[in-house]
Amino acid sequence: MRRIREFPVTLPDYDRRVNGIFGLTAGTLAPCIQALRKLCGEAEELVDREMRPAGDKNP
Repeated sequence: MRRIREFPVTLPDYDRRVNGIFGLTAGTLAPCIQALRKLCGEAEELVDREMRPAGDKNP
């Protein structure tokens, strides 16, 4: 974030430079983000299920 303050670049310019450096595009990031959201959701459900008291029948 320091570069944004030091140099007069817009956020889209910054994003474009970062994406160029790492070779990432929205098309390649979208599946990764979807997979992370799915994994996080599944992990959260597992924690909720495991932390539920034994007698609690709530799904």
